Amino acid sequence: MNAFFACGVAGTELTAEERALLTALAPGVVVLFARNLASQEQASALLDELRALPDPPLVAVDVEGGKVNRLRGIVGALPAAAAAGGVGLEACR
Repeated sequence: MNAFFACGVAGTELTAEERALLTALAPGVVVLFARNLASQEQASALLDELRALPDPPLVAVDVEGGKVNRLRGIVGALPAAAAAGGVGLEACR
């Protein structure tokens, strides 16, 4: 795994070319965006495809909360980052 290499994919499923590139490059992380996430079932299938790679990458989702929510179609509304960041801070001190 190339821990210093992160990339994205074009759509909601891997193409044969993407699968070959991901196998050859072995990125440490694949970042998913709104274009990659149509439904819970489709997202699960894409994750299964990524986990089936010879050297499966970590998977991250570009989620900022508030207006920028790549998971809107899957989990609904998320709080803005500032609101989420303030939750439980006292417990960490």
